[in-house]
Amino acid sequence: MKKFQLLSVGSWAPFDHLFKMSHYPQEGETITIETSGSGVSQVYFGDCSINLAYVAAALGTATSLATIVGHDFDTFGYRAHLEQGGVDLSGLTVKPDLPSGHNYLYFDDQGKGFCFSYLGAAEHQEEERIPDGLAAKAEHVVVSEKFSSYTLDALREARAAGARTYVNGMVETAGNLLDDFLSLTDVMFINESEYGRLIAKIGGNELTLFEKYGLELIFMTMGMRGCKVIRADKTEIVPVVWREHVVDTTGAGDSFAGGAIAALIKGCKPRIAAQVGATVSSFIIEAWGCQSNVPDWGRMRVRYREYFGDEL
Repeated sequence: MKKFQLLSVGSWAPFDHLFKMSHYPQEGETITIETSGSGVSQVYFGDCSINLAYVAAALGTATSLATIVGHDFDTFGYRAHLEQGGVDLSGLTVKPDLPSGHNYLYFDDQGKGFCFSYLGAAEHQEEERIPDGLAAKAEHVVVSEKFSSYTLDALREARAAGARTYVNGMVETAGNLLDDFLSLTDVMFINESEYGRLIAKIGGNELTLFEKYGLELIFMTMGMRGCKVIRADKTEIVPVVWREHVVDTTGAGDSFAGGAIAALIKGCKPRIAAQVGATVSSFIIEAWGCQSNVPDWGRMRVRYREYFGDEL
């Protein structure tokens, strides 16, 4: 009998530093940071796989996490935060001789930006594997960056155990492992620019993903233009859940994926799952940080009903 509904696997940099720029810079230009004095030194909890796991758990999904962190993960309070959020950490690997990674994200009012990442302990993930048998305990397994042997092995174990498999994010960065990742994926979450790079990499079109690799479903996010739910036989567009008060869009994609997967696990159809993901994302962008304003299922349902006019 499966122990978890969802296992989230991936390792990048778990700590975020967020800076709002006066405008997007031209080459060689010096610009000012509009983040307040206290915000400049604030460290937020992040990382794609962890964001996704935290959102899914908040929505009532029995969720486990497999990731690689450094010796400072506990001292920053991240372990306690996740445990309080109901995330199982039996897949956590701590590298005691290395620090955790940090992301430095810069963005303007239009959402244009860039990120510098120091990976720390995550840089060495090819040396690690998720604990034996962990994937076999999950009904659904999602992997996020880094797309390495660590996450690929998790997908292989998940497929062998009969789990439904998901890929979240920049899978085109997998290099010579790309075909293996795609062949092991049932459902993909990807943004529009990542999707364009992926199609260029495989030298085909979206039908190639369905016909050659056997994908069932693709959720392609398009920022303020919403999301496309793509299947081999049809495509649907789901609008963004508009909010007037937008503070920080960091983590919106991960929260969309976490919300949509939680909805799929509850038996929702793909379009409804995308609408749930869009609703969850609308909470995330109202506060600084990826995990600062995550709703539970009940709170999400209220806004979902207000926006889409349906009951879940």
